[in-house]
Amino acid sequence: MYRAAIPDTWHGRSFHDMLRELKEEHDAILIAVVLETGELLVNPREHVFAEGEEIIAITRGELKIR
Repeated sequence: MYRAAIPDTWHGRSFHDMLRELKEEHDAILIAVVLETGELLVNPREHVFAEGEEIIAITRGELKIR
């Protein structure tokens, strides 16, 4: 499992859209969002990403997202 800050390009995009993109581009599975408050949201289909958030994903190696 890997935890990473989201890039600016993710702001305003949905969890569902980024789940698909992360799998297609990085062969990783997006499983949760860590809000700026520290709250953990697991598989929040309707979530829209905002500044200061992080993701948790399952991946075989280091996740380098842009």
